[in-house]
Amino acid sequence: MNHRGDMMTKRILISVSLIFLSTAVFSASQIDQTPGSFKGSTASAGGIINTGNTNSQSYNLGLNLIYAKNKMTYTLLSTFQRVKSEKDGLTAQKFYLQGKSNFSLDKFNYVYLLGDYTNDRFDGYKFIINQSLGYGHRFFDSKNILPMYSPIIPKI
Repeated sequence: MNHRGDMMTKRILISVSLIFLSTAVFSASQIDQTPGSFKGSTASAGGIINTGNTNSQSYNLGLNLIYAKNKMTYTLLSTFQRVKSEKDGLTAQKFYLQGKSNFSLDKFNYVYLLGDYTNDRFDGYKFIINQSLGYGHRFFDSKNILPMYSPIIPKI
């Protein structure tokens, strides 16, 4: 493996390690054996196969896992897309992976650790890795907001 491959592997391992290490840092005082919840998790798969004058295939896969326990929430998001046609060959192939660890300080404030990885054969980069650590504040709770309809109707 070349130097770039070694660096990419190290960065991915560091990102994943930091996300899982945050569990120990944020919830060390909350050792609890009760199971958490996967509420809100989704998985999707789809495909289109065209035959006739033009032969082409398109495939999409998606996974969004959300695991919550006490004040911790973990999110894993993954998508894959591939498009190939007889005329143009492979025109799209993209893989995206995101991991997020979120610790609620109270009802509105939280800290998080986020890492993501993108590998798109047609964007000009071999891969893209982003990492962030931050503080967040919820300005409102969407569960408690009712839809408001106030149409503006001009009077004639």
